[in-house]
Amino acid sequence: MPRLRELWDDLRKPKTKFSIDHLKYLYNILAKNQVVNAKNQTVIVETLRQVAELIIWGDQNNELFFEFFLEKNILSYIFAILHQPGTPQVVKVQLLQTLSILIENIRSETSLFFLLSNNHINRLIQYEFDFSDEELLAYYISFLKTLSLKLNVGVIQFFFNDRENTFPLYSEAVKFFNHPESMIRTAIRTLTLNIYKVPDDGAAQFVLDKERKAGSYFTNLVWFMDEQAIALDRITAIETVTEVSVGRLMGRVNLLADEALDLFYYLQDILSLHLDQLTQCMNRYLLSNFVFPLLIGPLVEEDVAHAIKNRIDRQGRSLAVSACTSLFLLSECLHVVHNPALVNSIAKVLLFPEGIHYQNVRHTMARAAGRFAKRQRSAQRKNMRRVVSQGVTLVTPNVEERTQEDGEGAREEAAGRVGAARGEGKGGSGEEGAAAAAAA
Repeated sequence: MPRLRELWDDLRKPKTKFSIDHLKYLYNILAKNQVVNAKNQTVIVETLRQVAELIIWGDQNNELFFEFFLEKNILSYIFAILHQPGTPQVVKVQLLQTLSILIENIRSETSLFFLLSNNHINRLIQYEFDFSDEELLAYYISFLKTLSLKLNVGVIQFFFNDRENTFPLYSEAVKFFNHPESMIRTAIRTLTLNIYKVPDDGAAQFVLDKERKAGSYFTNLVWFMDEQAIALDRITAIETVTEVSVGRLMGRVNLLADEALDLFYYLQDILSLHLDQLTQCMNRYLLSNFVFPLLIGPLVEEDVAHAIKNRIDRQGRSLAVSACTSLFLLSECLHVVHNPALVNSIAKVLLFPEGIHYQNVRHTMARAAGRFAKRQRSAQRKNMRRVVSQGVTLVTPNVEERTQEDGEGAREEAAGRVGAARGEGKGGSGEEGAAAAAAA
């Protein structure tokens, strides 16, 4: 019987691939497979792939294809599959891939608006996928990035809800800012830049309002830079290295140095947008939580540098960096970042440390170092309470709280905990003393 059914289906299948009859044939297959299971998942995956191919062809050659797509509400069927309990991961991957291909390749603005309407895409963005599946995560991030590339003044209204003050595309994406995979971090930075570039007052105000709260994206990004700098300093301070491990060590150093350079270029991209409020916010966090305590701290007067170096974590390790690491990162920062306010603030502290406002900077550096230690101790306590409450004996630091004491350990331990990265990060706000010093 199955063989006879296959032969009958082959006879009914239209001979011409790019035709309305073929699209109707594919729709009938989807209609007959309302419930997804292990038996029909292969058929559904292939059908969805062909539907996307036909719709893209029709968008460029025959508008009747997209009209049929809308008439039969195929998009609703796609989302109904997603929300079925037990939908196989391979089907979810194909759904993301199908939507990414459609959104990326459709040229008609009207067709794009139809795809983005009814809030289907926002619900998909907020859907709780199992991100332990690396392939699914890769397609999800690619999907978010594809959406960001389509943003303009008209399209952004489909993602930013002014009435409810929600912006899922931005809020969900920035949760992956510190993901262990560099390609994912790069995609998120590209996405945020695409959002910042859109001249929409509502979306811009949403971003600024978020940055004024604890746990904001910029705050967490600067803490991530802190941890990367400390990891680079610790690995370069290793004195005993065997011939076998020297290659791995140098590879690790190069990765951390490249990551620091990428971050500086990203910051320059943000600052070069010339968005005054966003620039002020970024400068404040950068100066008070990264530049002053970590990069300038080891280069200033002995009493200030000594106070900062005495800041230690619970394992007795310093939360400062050496003068060598400080000079390297500071030179990279000044080489890449050209914002006058930021560069002038750094120059004033380095060249005129005896100035009257220098005392504010000294206090800012000491407080920032103290906050870093307090942040790590608080994150460790929260993680321990969570582990105890769940009855787990193995303590594994959570990516979202950045409790890892070493940058290398952070990458390795986070690999199996991708899903937790979607939780909101915790972080402190920028220090006003740094802003005062910058304005001096």
